[in-house]
Parts: sequence; structure tokens; C-alpha cells
Amino acid sequence: MTPQKTDPLLLKEMSKTGSFYARLPSAFVYPVVERGKYIILCGAVLMCLLALAKWVSRLLPPHFFYVGIPIRILAGLIGLLFPAYILDVISYSAAGKDDPPDWPDFTNWLELLRPAFLIAGAVAISFLPAGLCRIALFYAWIENLALFWVLLILGVLYFPMALLAAVLCDGSRGFSPVLVVSSVVKTAPGYLVACVVLAAVLGVWFFVRPLLHAVPSGLGVLFSGMISLYLFMVEARILGLLYQTYEERLGWVC
Repeated sequence: MTPQKTDPLLLKEMSKTGSFYARLPSAFVYPVVERGKYIILCGAVLMCLLALAKWVSRLLPPHFFYVGIPIRILAGLIGLLFPAYILDVISYSAAGKDDPPDWPDFTNWLELLRPAFLIAGAVAISFLPAGLCRIALFYAWIENLALFWVLLILGVLYFPMALLAAVLCDGSRGFSPVLVVSSVVKTAPGYLVACVVLAAVLGVWFFVRPLLHAVPSGLGVLFSGMISLYLFMVEARILGLLYQTYEERLGWVC
């Protein structure tokens, strides 16, 4: 049996049996099986086109300003595909689907705005206290630096569950601190393990991305896009598996 046929079977076996800890390694296989590797390549090419469009718009002379506007709008719409796709991975994984989803429908661009707002809302709610504390420290309204780090760590722990709840519970209800905090408690310590793995994956991304500046620009953007999509698909898959594993314990009615 060839690797192309065994990999999807292995993924299904890993993601449907055992505890959350046993399922966790399957998240790192998920992006590169079945259509996943083509999704990553396609997404990386789109990122290259986005970079090219922005570069062209900056080169346009001042009297071609109005030509650059539709280029920027189109680039922005294409950029909305990526948060929408990541949230689709969360939804598909939470529903027990083992194959990566197709790209969202690009023609319905109003629907593409919702994932971006959900991510922005989850970020704002999770890190607003730390942000306000940082402003207070900057203006010397408070002098407790330890408070900032505590709020930042709490934000990091809060964000994954807030995003998961927002995706599966339709936005505003998912942002409820009562729902998010109680869900964190119900899924601990598995959720804490997930947060550590998510933080480690982000750490790899921040470490690898600057190294790609040494690669010629076109290839650098391509490799950066492929690595970024792979890692974010891993993170989205982990959140989906978390919900799939603890669905009964969470008891969400969304």
C-alpha cells in the first residue's frame, strides 16, 4: 500500500481513537494529507500574488492612484480567504471531519468578513486588559509590570477557547467570559496542554519567518506562505480536536 493511501487512513485512526493527548499528534499530519497539500500550495501562490499586487500598487505613479485602489481592494478580498479558511478547518474538525475543507466561496465576500470579525473580536476581548495595562504603564499611571505579564498570560490562555466558542457558538455568545472560563475549567488539563502546543507552534512561526528573508524574495514569500498555512492549519485542527474530544463535557448548545 502506497504512502498516499495510508496517510489518510493513519490520520483517521489517530484522530478518532484515544484521549485528546493521543489525538494531538494527528494535527501535525492533517495539513499534508489528501487535498491539504494542494490547499497549502494554492494558498502560498495566492500570498505571492498578494505581495506582487501590493508591490505593483506602490510602484504606480501618483496620477495612476485610482488604478491602485481596485488592486488594493482585490488584494484585501483575497486576504480575507485565509482567516475564513482557518475557521472552516476548526468547524470541520469539530464536526469530526478528517479531510481539510475546500477554499471558501470567494464570490460571497460579505460572508468572508465574518471570520475576520470573529478573530478580531476574540483577540480584542482576550488581550484588551493587557493592552490597557501596557498603556497605563507607558504613561506611568501604574508601575506594576508584573500585572501586565499576568494579564498577558491570561489573555494567551483565554484566546484559543474564546475563538473556538466564537466559531461554534455564533459570535457574541461565544465571547461570553462565563462560557469561555467555564469551558476552560471543564477541559483542563487537556486545554492547558493544547495552549502550550499552540504557543510552541506560534513560536516556531515567529522564529522561522525572519530566516526566510535570506531567501530570494519570490521563493521567500512562497515558503513563508506554505509554512504559515501549515502551522495555522495545525493550530485550527488542534482546537477542532479539542472540541471533538470534550464535546459532551462542554455541553455547548449553539
